[in-house]
Parts: sequence; C-alpha cells; structure tokens
Amino acid sequence: MMNLPATISDGELQPASNSDSSFDELAARVTVSVTEAYNNNDSNKKYIKDKVFPRKLDSYSQSHLRYEIPSITSCSKFQRKCEREDGTATTWDILSLPDDILYMIFSFLGPTDLCMICRVCKRFNFISCKDCIWSQHAEHTVLVGFPLDRRRSRQTCSFKEKCRLAPNWRDGKFKDRFITRNKVRQIPWIHKDGQDLWFSSVKDIRCFKCQTNTSRFKENKSQCLQGLENDVTRFVIKDSVTVAGSIDGSIHGWNSSGESLFYHKRVHQSDIHCIDFTDRCVITGSKDGYCKVIPLQLQASNRSRSLCFRNFKAGERVWCLQSSPCQSYFVAGLAGCLDSPPLVIWDIESGEFLGHLSCNLKRGAGVLHLKFESENEVYTCGYDTFIRLWDLRTRTCVTQWEEPYDSSLYCLETDGANAIAVGTARHGMVRLWDKRQILPVQMYYSTVCNSPVYSLAMDYGHLYLALDMGLSVMDFTR
Repeated sequence: MMNLPATISDGELQPASNSDSSFDELAARVTVSVTEAYNNNDSNKKYIKDKVFPRKLDSYSQSHLRYEIPSITSCSKFQRKCEREDGTATTWDILSLPDDILYMIFSFLGPTDLCMICRVCKRFNFISCKDCIWSQHAEHTVLVGFPLDRRRSRQTCSFKEKCRLAPNWRDGKFKDRFITRNKVRQIPWIHKDGQDLWFSSVKDIRCFKCQTNTSRFKENKSQCLQGLENDVTRFVIKDSVTVAGSIDGSIHGWNSSGESLFYHKRVHQSDIHCIDFTDRCVITGSKDGYCKVIPLQLQASNRSRSLCFRNFKAGERVWCLQSSPCQSYFVAGLAGCLDSPPLVIWDIESGEFLGHLSCNLKRGAGVLHLKFESENEVYTCGYDTFIRLWDLRTRTCVTQWEEPYDSSLYCLETDGANAIAVGTARHGMVRLWDKRQILPVQMYYSTVCNSPVYSLAMDYGHLYLALDMGLSVMDFTR
C-alpha cells in the first residue's frame, strides 16, 4: 500500500487523495525548489551542478522536464529522471543530497507541501519538521506562543505544532472541562509554573501536574500548601518560593518543598487584595487603603509576627500591585473612587512617591489587574472596559483596546509576544487580542460554568481559567 502525503485542513493533518496527480504536483514543486535554491545561493551551485546534474541546470528545458515518482514502499530511492533537449537522459537520487541542501530546498515549500514531504521517508520527516523550516511560516500564522526573541524563549513545542494549532485559536475551536470543582463558590487565583498549575481553594493552594502525553492534570497532594487560618485571596510564586495573603490580613510563605518560611498575622486590618515579593521584601496591598513592605525571610522561622518597615498610604482600596523587573519600585492599581488617578508608583527602598499614571480616566475607573511586560511597559485592565499599555518612561498611555461588550475586565495574561488574553466579568468569557491590531481576534465562552473569570493563565495550546466553581481548561490541541 502506498503511503499517501498529507495536507493541512482545519488545523489537522489529513491524508491526500490516492492519485498520481498529487505526487506529480509534489515533484514539480520540489523541482522548482531545487531551481530556486540553485539561483538564490551561490555556495550550492557548484554542488548541484557537479553532483546533481552532469550538465548545467540551464541546459535543461523546463517544458521537457518529466518526473516519475515510484511507489515509496516499493523502492528504496526517490529518483528524478530528466530528459535533455538532445534526447539523452540522466538519473539522480535526491536522497544523496546533504542535509544543508535539503534544508535549503524545503525552505521554499509551503506548509501543505512540507506535510506531504514528511510522509516520504524518515530522513525527510526529520528534516521537514525542524523549527528552522517552520519558523518562517509560524511568523505569519502563529499568534499565541510565537516568541519575539528566540534566543531567550523556552520552546515547549515545535513551530510545526504551533502552526497546526493556529487555526484553532483563530476560529475558536477548543474543548473545555473542569480540572477540579469547588463545593462552594469562591474567588480563586491560579498561577502556572512550568508544568505545574497552582490553584487556591479555600485555605489551601493546590498543585496539579500536567501529564504530557494526555494533556491531563493530576493533583499532587504532597505539594499542597497549607497553614493559613482563613481563605487565600492572592498568591505569587517566584524561584520556587510561594507567598500568599488571606482575607484576615495575614501572609504566609513556603519554600519549594512545602516547608513554612514565615507566617505574619494581621499585617493589614482587612482583606489582602494583592501581593508580590522581591529578593529582599514582601509587598502587600489591602482593602484598608495601605500598601506595606515586610522583610522577606528565606529561612524557616517560628515567629508569627514581624514589623513592617515601610508603609504607603493609598487612601482607597488597593486592587493590584506588582514590583518592577529591576525590583526598585512597584506600581499599584487603586479603586479609582477619588479624584486622583488610580495608578501610582512608589519607590520600595526610600518610600518616595514617584508619580501617577493617568490619561484622563473617569472616577470609578478602578484598575483590577496589572502586569509588567518589560522594564518600561505595563499592561492594565479594570472596570472601565479598557486594556491599556503604559510607557513608564513618559508616564503616558501608549495604546488602548476597548472591550466591545462593555464588560469589566478582571484579569489579563500575555505570551510575551503579541497575544493578550483577558478575562471578563460575564459568562466565563475570555477575549483574545493581537497587540498589533485594534479589533479583537476571537472570544471564547466557557461552557462548564457561567462565572466571571477571576484569574487566567495560558500556554501555546491551552487557557486555564479560575472560575467561581473551580479550575477550568480550554484545550486547543484537540
């Protein structure tokens, strides 16, 4: 039985029809690629001229080129027969070409042709699936998971796989399910750290491990973080250290093995809405209108109290905050109920107020979530239905995107390149944006629960949602 080539259809590989024309078309495209490789790279001309063709490539008439593609299973060599103008013939073996020549040839093929080529033999499959071949196609088709700086990115899947998933993201094709369910409605928080997915559930922070082969998550109960006396409101994980805040104003820290590092009670008089930490301190923001800085203890301690060495009075509820990548200052998002702008910047060491971020925001335009994209770029979202990109060098809003359905935006996440995913307050909806465009790319509704999206995380093929009834995943890899 002849192995058939494959084509891309709706994001999946489909076998081509059993016809000689498909092989003839493939052979013609490979020949055109050989010609283009010959014409575009002088270093390959001598090898192609001496080893592939006994005479100059230009001596062959394009109208007289004929191809005979034998059954891949019935012969061991993929051969090409050419008829010269004088009627004599010559035969060459494409498998005798070195890898660098084949890389050059395959780089001129499109995604459909590459999927056909990979079915020819093991060597063609190995070469045609390389990222150096697919990166040029991924740059134009992939939105989620395409890195701007390939040297600093940590690839979790091949560019070929991302090209396969790109139509699913664009067309909204996914399957969603619950990873875990809550017994009562909550306001949970999630954080993705490599293959681990952390989820707050009442007083605990649970860990779910991803099973690579099945894309399923299994809870690792031995890594469950416990010790808080009241419900967890926010937590953050950096360098295998976890710090969490609770509704009674207490904070708790754990190391990578789950051992308690510190537990400070009643740091705030009310709920802790946001928390972050640097190498030296923990920064918290609360409903009581204060931000506080507490020394970070990386050694286990039995002390239950610690005095904060820095106090920042915001004057109203602090919804979110995050320290800068250089760890010298932090940005806080406020409720926006006062006349002053709801985004403020403070220096961590000196406690100096550095300024506001404002673009004529209306009263009540509170900031619910913010995220540093780089040292000088911050994304924010909130009650006024806008996503904004701020430049901290000029303290101005550079770009903004408006939610079409006039819904509050609870959280946002980026892939570090061009994709922005935003969780809304209604119907478990997540909207995907391309920061290079004004209009949204697609919206995704959760079918498992009608809830606001309180927190989300993303990777190249999944969206993870923290809903009031549990942890949900939208799987785009099926």
